[in-house]
Amino acid sequence: EYVASFGLAQLSLKLADKSLSIAEKTTKFFKVDVKDGSMLGQTYSRLRKTRRALRAVKRAGERKSYLEKDPVARAGVIGTVASMISVNSLLGMVGLKLVADKKHVTVAEETPEGDEQHRQISDLKGDLA
Repeated sequence: EYVASFGLAQLSLKLADKSLSIAEKTTKFFKVDVKDGSMLGQTYSRLRKTRRALRAVKRAGERKSYLEKDPVARAGVIGTVASMISVNSLLGMVGLKLVADKKHVTVAEETPEGDEQHRQISDLKGDLA
């Protein structure tokens, strides 16, 4: 998990998953029956197991890297850029600090005037008789 949390490792895991995906699709093209015990069937099942394990390692690395990130870097693209160029270090010299803040926006659902007439799917279909 630790090694998989690095960006380069994530990129290589993504590349390996893509190449295994292509190999799996190619093997599946030959109409493989996994239960017959043939070499092609065993290869197909091993490819699927390897891809599943690879995706599990990749997700674990993503979770670890997300938890270790600076809260400012988790705030979005601008936060990531600000964290990369160490904006907080520069602001710290003058006594300021950049802090990630989550705003909770509540959206009230309003229906425009005159839109009350179409509430059911049958209303929208019209009379087809």
